[in-house]
Amino acid sequence: APPGIDAPPAGPKPEGDRPSLDVVHLQPEADASDDPDSDAPRLVVRAVGNGGAVQGGAKGKIAGGGAAQDDYDRAFDLYKSKSWDKALEALGAFLNKYPENPAVETVTFLRGECWFGKGEHRRAAEQFEAVASSFPQGQRPADALLRAVQAYGRAGDKAAAEAAKKKLLSNYPASDAARKAARLPSDKKKP
Repeated sequence: APPGIDAPPAGPKPEGDRPSLDVVHLQPEADASDDPDSDAPRLVVRAVGNGGAVQGGAKGKIAGGGAAQDDYDRAFDLYKSKSWDKALEALGAFLNKYPENPAVETVTFLRGECWFGKGEHRRAAEQFEAVASSFPQGQRPADALLRAVQAYGRAGDKAAAEAAKKKLLSNYPASDAARKAARLPSDKKKP
């Protein structure tokens, strides 16, 4: 295995249309700017196949590094501390400053989570729908549609919740989000 990557263990056989995914243990290289005592995740790992994407942690290294990384980290820390208004401001500033950064998908998703946290479910649903429509092959479209179903349900818009659920089940049928949505009534008040 390449340096910093442990060889994957033998895994179970794939089921149905789910892809075979090997588990890979990544070890970050030492970096002078990293805090060795920090419990914060350092890597974002994606394994993409027919079953969707798997991502570990929203805070991690992003493309562009430097100022973009610093701005993202500040916004993410505000989100994690549930400072919804400040996080929305910081996430919006990131989108304006770095519109082409690959983290735009995650930043938009986090904006939806902030609006959801504030109880502004229709605005949350708009952000989640934006993720799904702007990044249909990205890391989060299925999860974004599930959150849209939940947000519309909380907003009392059963028709919009059903439409988002239908889109999720038809576009991402093998995803974990679709399996959860199939069990979730759209008019349910609490996700």
